[in-house]
Amino acid sequence: MISRDMEIIRVNPAFCRMTGYLEGELKAMSFSSFILDDHSAEDKVSLKQLIDGEIPVFHSEKRYFCKDRSVIWGSTTMSVIHDNIDDINYFIAMVEDITMRKQAEAELENSFSLIKATFESTADGILVVSKDGKIVQYNHKFLEMWKIPPEVMESGDDDKLIGFVMNQLVAPEEFTSLVRQHYNNDEEATSEFLLFRDGRVFERYSQPQKIAGKSVGRVWSFRDITEMKKAEADIIAAKEKAEESDRLKTAFLHNVSHEIRTPMNAIIGFSALLNEPNITDDERKQFIDIIFNSGSQLLSIINDIVDIANIESGQVKLNVGEMNLNITLRNLGEQFRYKEQDAGLSVKLKTGLPDEESIIVTDSTKLVQILSNLISNAIKFTKEGHVEFGYQYKNGSIEFFVKDTGIGISQEYHERIFDRFFQVDNVVSRKFGGTGLGLSICKAYVELLGGNIWLHSRPGEGTVFYFTIPCKTKASAEV
Repeated sequence: MISRDMEIIRVNPAFCRMTGYLEGELKAMSFSSFILDDHSAEDKVSLKQLIDGEIPVFHSEKRYFCKDRSVIWGSTTMSVIHDNIDDINYFIAMVEDITMRKQAEAELENSFSLIKATFESTADGILVVSKDGKIVQYNHKFLEMWKIPPEVMESGDDDKLIGFVMNQLVAPEEFTSLVRQHYNNDEEATSEFLLFRDGRVFERYSQPQKIAGKSVGRVWSFRDITEMKKAEADIIAAKEKAEESDRLKTAFLHNVSHEIRTPMNAIIGFSALLNEPNITDDERKQFIDIIFNSGSQLLSIINDIVDIANIESGQVKLNVGEMNLNITLRNLGEQFRYKEQDAGLSVKLKTGLPDEESIIVTDSTKLVQILSNLISNAIKFTKEGHVEFGYQYKNGSIEFFVKDTGIGISQEYHERIFDRFFQVDNVVSRKFGGTGLGLSICKAYVELLGGNIWLHSRPGEGTVFYFTIPCKTKASAEV
């Protein structure tokens, strides 16, 4: 019992045990003197409402100091006692010790806060659905991953959610069927991959939610593994490329050893025959020609190997200067026409500028080597007909071409034919010879000069190689 001045008049033994004070000690104290929380403003309002009869009781939860200076939580309910003329004489305060309950609530709130923080901070999207198909909980990552608008989630209907997300998937019917299957299985934990139309890949985990051993719903977890799958694909592609590169290098070494042995055997064999006493002058001249041609062939192989080694190591430098393009190409054409004069194969030249305008600035050595490799290839794979090469000037660049009427190249090889060590067919390479380095050297030199190289070809219809190099003619530069 408390006076209107909040002085303690009477207490029961339970309140004494709760606070640790004797009754006599409490009677000398004010009820508010051992209240820890400052609720004075709220208490005054509530007490006035109680006195004015606006409320029948005044309820609050406060912390109290005990005699030993410990703190307890008390649930306090206060009412009034009227006298015979209905005036308020006293307040009755009933205090229940709720310390254990408050501690349990604090622990529960802490646990809930931790779970919520974990729920939101995870990199996975999470969705919880009840057994009757109602959305129970989800995190923001789930909304972000599935690009779901708020109104879909506000409906709380899992069917509406499924209807929205299934259109994003490559196999929506399979997705829906699996979801229904998992809902009907109260025990099974599942894992699947989901493929999206925009190229994303999710890994989906599913686990039954149980309370007291009884299934009440299902928890879905979604992890975006798109980058991981791309990395796996890149690793597999790199592995396959490395294996293919090893295979090509092995084939290249076998091929080079064959290419080197052939002219070496000719050089050694016919050099030995020169020492024979009974050979005629015509035979001697024939042997010398064979030795010279074999030496040239061997030198060409060695030059290819050195060139590709320099390209691989990045040691190739440009030596830019003026050159008369028409004169250079005519000389190049004459060299090939002289070589092929007995083969019945014509080599034609088509120039795109008058002689007086054909002076350009570029690396003439690299340009001649590119054209020589392409013309040699064209002649090698053309049994009859002709080989034509030339250029035309287009908007600050010169577009060169080398055209033949040879065996042609299948479309599937058009990209790979410029790879180092690659040859279209081992049988063809054995028949026609070569190291498989010529086109890769051409591509490297064209790109070093700032241009591009490509081809048009079909089997049996011949081949046209094109390449461009950006350069101005002397006449355009003077303008």
